[in-house]
Amino acid sequence: MPAQPDRSITIASGSTASAAFGTGQATRGSFQIPSAFTGATVTFKVSNDGTTFTNCPVEGNESVTPTVAANGTYSFPEKFFSFRYGQLVSASAEAAARTIPCFLRD
Repeated sequence: MPAQPDRSITIASGSTASAAFGTGQATRGSFQIPSAFTGATVTFKVSNDGTTFTNCPVEGNESVTPTVAANGTYSFPEKFFSFRYGQLVSASAEAAARTIPCFLRD
């Protein structure tokens, strides 16, 4: 049986940023890019108040803007979970609403 996502986030049609979502007690996680994703990269935004977002800091070999491909699975940066809220931002406006399944672990 396939694993069920802990949550799914959506980037609305014509938008680049997903809705804000809470990271809860998670300490790591991954997400899967849908088959018709428009952007070639994603950026991770973070916030403690759910309103003001900034780029997520990264460490070591982590990429600020990883290149993504349709149906690919990618890890969130470790520091993403130091903040209460996050967003995924596509490099291009999405041609239709895109739902991105997220798998979070503590």
